[in-house]
Amino acid sequence: MLERVISSRLVRRKLWRLGLVLLVLANVAYFLPPPLGWVLTLVFFCFMPGYLILRLLRHTITLHWEVVVFSLGLSLLFLMLCGLALNSLHYAGLHAPLQAPGIFAVLDAATLLLLYFTRHKTLRIPPRLPMGGRQIAALASLSLLPFIAAGGAIQLNNGVASVLPLVVFGIIALVFVVLAWRPSQARAYPYVLFIFALSILLTVSMRGESVTGHDIQREFHVFELASQSGFWDIQRFTDPYNACISITILPTLMAKMTGIADAYIFKVVFQIIFAFSIIPIYYFMKRLASAQTAFMGSFLFLAFPTFLNDMAMLNRQEIGMLFFSLIMVLVLTELPRQQKKILTILFLVGIILAHYSSGYIVLSLLFLSWLVYLLISKLYKRSAKERLTLLFPTLNIVIIFTGLLFTFLWNFQITGTTAGLEKTASKTFTGLFEKSDARSNDVSYSLLGGAGKAPGELLNSYVAASPGGSVPVEYVAPYKLPLTGLGEWVSKAVNVESIHAFIRNVSAKFLQVMLLVGCVALAVVYRKRILSQHETYFLALIVTSAVLLVLQIALPQLSVDYGTLRLFQQLLVILAIPIVVGIIALFYGARRWATRLAGVVLALLFLHLSGFLPQLTGGYPPQLALNNAGIYYDSYYVDSGEKSAAAWLMAHNIPPIGVAADPYALLRFTTEERARMPLTSPFTDSTKAFVYKDRVNKTSGLFLINLNSNLYYYRVKRTHARENCLYSTPTADVCKLVEARP
Repeated sequence: MLERVISSRLVRRKLWRLGLVLLVLANVAYFLPPPLGWVLTLVFFCFMPGYLILRLLRHTITLHWEVVVFSLGLSLLFLMLCGLALNSLHYAGLHAPLQAPGIFAVLDAATLLLLYFTRHKTLRIPPRLPMGGRQIAALASLSLLPFIAAGGAIQLNNGVASVLPLVVFGIIALVFVVLAWRPSQARAYPYVLFIFALSILLTVSMRGESVTGHDIQREFHVFELASQSGFWDIQRFTDPYNACISITILPTLMAKMTGIADAYIFKVVFQIIFAFSIIPIYYFMKRLASAQTAFMGSFLFLAFPTFLNDMAMLNRQEIGMLFFSLIMVLVLTELPRQQKKILTILFLVGIILAHYSSGYIVLSLLFLSWLVYLLISKLYKRSAKERLTLLFPTLNIVIIFTGLLFTFLWNFQITGTTAGLEKTASKTFTGLFEKSDARSNDVSYSLLGGAGKAPGELLNSYVAASPGGSVPVEYVAPYKLPLTGLGEWVSKAVNVESIHAFIRNVSAKFLQVMLLVGCVALAVVYRKRILSQHETYFLALIVTSAVLLVLQIALPQLSVDYGTLRLFQQLLVILAIPIVVGIIALFYGARRWATRLAGVVLALLFLHLSGFLPQLTGGYPPQLALNNAGIYYDSYYVDSGEKSAAAWLMAHNIPPIGVAADPYALLRFTTEERARMPLTSPFTDSTKAFVYKDRVNKTSGLFLINLNSNLYYYRVKRTHARENCLYSTPTADVCKLVEARP
């Protein structure tokens, strides 16, 4: 009764009045102590401007979760465009425009303008609470899961062998099975998926004192270039990363407005934002299948290895993925055509500004889907009421070419950062006529990929072609966890290591087979009835997604420059439904139990791919979210001893001479430090060089290298020189090569 009274009173309130009060609070919150201050400011500017834009467009969206995610997407675009406008004042004489006073002035003025144009609108809120007290209590308890995930990562950072990440993964699998078996609880699905996504992301993003991961290192560098100078300038670092406003201007605004430490913008704030993307993904699937199937398809998106291990390290792609998911759900949302067009163009602009590769992929997907849609509409005469009219903005060639034009202007003309694209295109074209070793290990997981070169052979070829590469090297297989008590008991019947390797390899092929089975099942179902336009377009998207995957496998250079698993992760937004349908079809004979058994299969798949089951038995490479070991830990996790040794080397390398270190040891230095010191091949035997050894170099004598986007361990066999240690910490050494004694 109380909530109805509150709701009825708020509904009669003018939106501009509440918006103005919240705007004032967001400004005052800047002066409040954390975390209260930054929470108020960040939440307001991440949601309110977008909500005002939606109301300005006179939206007719009735699902409140959809209003939330559309508001988030539009607010992020609002922040990026306002930041670009403010940044341009540098050319008018303002030295450092991206500072707190200027940021608040521009954002406040733009928000006030939106409030003025929506001054006649009233606030819309749910008239009643959507769930009972028991369900709310259960969801409140589940809300603790992200905190447990973050706590487990912090324990691991402190050297404690934490079981909390295992608890998180176990609870996620259990809750998923329970809810997948109970479609009557479908109202809870969006929030539960959000909690799942955020918890998984935090198990990885919270590792390390600073940012930890691969792409995130360069992302963080371009962010700090803009943040520290108060001005974003593509000429300062002409690189595609620096052209991504999502990791330059956007985090700079967030950091300056809130005072959150730079690293935690990427480690926490971006992960919360990205976790929201699972909600539009769920609603997109729900418009094409049952809520139960959509829930399972969304969970498959979270259970994929790229999401489990890598997405928290790809912040620009996280923002791009959010915009992509919003475009997909917008396609099937009941909105007037003009509103759809405007929102589609806005989200396309968001993708292009957020991530260059996501922009290329989405535009390729939309254009090819348009062609396939036209083909299907001509071949399948009974579909869409005999005469198909193009009601989807993504099927409007004018909008698609508008996206291509903006991509050309931004990437080619304004930022001039297409060298990587041109290089990829050139190598891909050359690879059609010449044999090449360029090939990511991701391709080997595909049904059509086949086996590539052995790691040792690939490594030796690389060393032979490297300057100073005369030092013999030896490939070393990745370390595996020792068998636990359970693992030793299981090993009496089967080889645990072989079983885990088999499951890992077969699970990838299993998903591909289920995709084929699901497509056949959908074709059979669709053949028996007149297709709606939504179903026809979905069929076109499936065909186009499959074509893009086959192209990447057939042209291996694409898998090197943009991993196959990363592409598959993005296309799972579309392909998850046929995969789930395929798994359900696998248990067709079980009738009403088929869907439940499919849920169990997905839960088991998640438990293995997340590292939960291998952690219980051992005999499997350690996962970063669960251990202070493993190839990701050795490559990307930086501790204080390594930083101390790097600082000593920079202080004593005057005048600078060569430094021999593998590329991953160099992550212990800042980008500016790496630019100042001459780098020597880690294979060198030259005595005119320092040797920097990070934790893995020192403790195990191994080095790391990335070949064709694949990480490998190797051991250097020096024959003509020995090392004289100059500075040492428990996890790092700085040495000097000297002539070997006869």
